[in-house]
Amino acid sequence: MNYTFITEENKKAFQEMMPKTCWDTTDLEIGAIENDRPVGIAAVDAGEDPSLLWLYVSEDMRRQGIAEGLLDSISYVLRHNGYDYLRCNYTEDGKSGLSPLFTKTGFDVDPFESEIYAVKLSDVNEQLFAKPIPAVGFERLMPLKDLTSKAWHAFQDEMRALRKQSEDDSVPILRMREEYDGDHSFLLVDDGKVVGCLLTIMDDESLLIDYMHILKPECKFGMMSLLQALWDTLGRDKTQDLTIVMNAVNPVVPELIGKMVKTKPDSLGAAKEAILYL
Repeated sequence: MNYTFITEENKKAFQEMMPKTCWDTTDLEIGAIENDRPVGIAAVDAGEDPSLLWLYVSEDMRRQGIAEGLLDSISYVLRHNGYDYLRCNYTEDGKSGLSPLFTKTGFDVDPFESEIYAVKLSDVNEQLFAKPIPAVGFERLMPLKDLTSKAWHAFQDEMRALRKQSEDDSVPILRMREEYDGDHSFLLVDDGKVVGCLLTIMDDESLLIDYMHILKPECKFGMMSLLQALWDTLGRDKTQDLTIVMNAVNPVVPELIGKMVKTKPDSLGAAKEAILYL
C-alpha cells in the first residue's frame, strides 16, 4: 500500500472519491494506492482550526488498515508542519464504526453527542411560517454575509467562553466563518451583539443546520424567527426536493423539528467530535 500527496497531476484519479464541496475547501489531500488503483482518500482543512473534512476507503478494501494509514499519514504531515492538533466532526449511524477507528489512531472522542435528523423541504409545514414571527427580545435579524467581522469575532469569543463553562462540552466549537453559507445562515442581533444564531452549510442536494442556539433567554421567539428567515429564503431559491439535515445540539431542537414538519423526521445517527493532539 502506498500513500501519496494528491496534486493537480494525479487529482483526476481520486476525483470521484470526494464531493466537490470538499475539493473546494481542503488544502491537504492524501490518497491511498494499491496496485496502481486509488483506494482511499483523506482531506484536511489546515487553517486556523485544522480539521479532517473527509475520509473514504473503497468498499471492497475496507478493514485492511487503509483508513488508519491515511490518518497516520495526515498526522505525520501536519506534525512536521508545526500543527498541534487535528479535529474531526463526524456522524455515526451505528454501522460506520468510526469511534473505534479514531480511538485506535490516537484521537480523543468527545463523550457528548447529539442526534442528526433529516426532513424534506416539501415536508415543512408552511402554515407554521405563514405569519411573521414577532421580533421579541432582539433588535434585528440578518444573514451571516451582512454581519461585520468585529461582531463575528465577538460572537466566537462568547461561544468559546460558554464551551469552557459547560460541564458536558455540549457547546460545540464553531467552524470557520467561510465554511458557513452566508445567504442561508442567520443571526439575531441586539445592541450590536449576536444573541442567537442559525448556521448552515449548503451543497447541491442538502442543507445542514450545523448549529442553532439562543444566547439571550429573553429572545422568546428567536428560534422561530431564525427558522422563518431560512424557510423564506429556501422557498425563493430552492426546489422542494432539498433535504434539510439538522444537528440537534440544543435539546429544544428535536421537539421544534417535530412541530415543523408534516411527517416524522428521519434520524440519521449521532454527531460526534474527535481531536488528535499531534
